[in-house]
Amino acid sequence: MRLARDLAMLQWTCVEAATGGWTVVDMKADWAEVFSFEP
Repeated sequence: MRLARDLAMLQWTCVEAATGGWTVVDMKADWAEVFSFEP
């Protein structure tokens, strides 16, 4: 779904701006670690 993808990109752009320019890839990697739950 293109709309969902566009909204996700907008979200990451806002996160990147709020964190002083971290890359989207770095943020996603960090969030993956923080929100990785074992079943």
